[in-house]
Amino acid sequence: LRAILSTARDEDVNAINCAAIAGKAAKIHAGRWTTESDRRACEETVKTIADRAERALRETPREWWPRQCSAMLWACGKVGRRHEGLEHAVSGMIEARGGSAKPQELSNAMWGLAKVGSDARELYAYLGDRVRVSLQVDKGTDHRTGWTSQGVSNAAWSLGSMREVAAKAMFEESVLGREIVDGLTNAVDERASLFNPQECANPMWAFAKFSHYVPDESAPGPNAPVASLIRDRGW
Repeated sequence: LRAILSTARDEDVNAINCAAIAGKAAKIHAGRWTTESDRRACEETVKTIADRAERALRETPREWWPRQCSAMLWACGKVGRRHEGLEHAVSGMIEARGGSAKPQELSNAMWGLAKVGSDARELYAYLGDRVRVSLQVDKGTDHRTGWTSQGVSNAAWSLGSMREVAAKAMFEESVLGREIVDGLTNAVDERASLFNPQECANPMWAFAKFSHYVPDESAPGPNAPVASLIRDRGW
């Protein structure tokens, strides 16, 4: 931890360094044996690196790609520290380079926003649109190229966890929300046999939240996970 804190103070850290430092600090923060003082130090480290990342995204945007931005948002979510400046800066990058984002990167970014209760409507919309397109060209469940069961589950949970202002913008002010739900419905049903209990619970909860915005007569549902839950007595 001391080495990470020392590196975090380095003014010359680049995009890859920022993502690595923030990610490591976030993982230490979540450790079973991490002390409360160390958790606070990890939170401050992520905050410091997020400040650097925000500046770097504006000053040297060519260094930044979805992988690094996703890692930064994920780290903020992991330690529970929202950084609005970083979110705003990431929005511009996602709009320009989001087409190269991989499923896991999209899922992690959405999860990070949801964990800190972000209301960043534009960033949610950019990420949501990339999720919609990515689900249409899904290449399987390999974590390097496709939507894993965890990725699908987390994406569904993240959308269900959006603050009201962001959810209304996605579901009531556009058709994007419904299109994403349709894509997630197919993805969930296709992967139901791969879900562990938590991965099954997340989309079930999310679809229940979606029903507030999607008309009852056409509301999709996680039929396959429910069937898996009923069949598997070991849960």
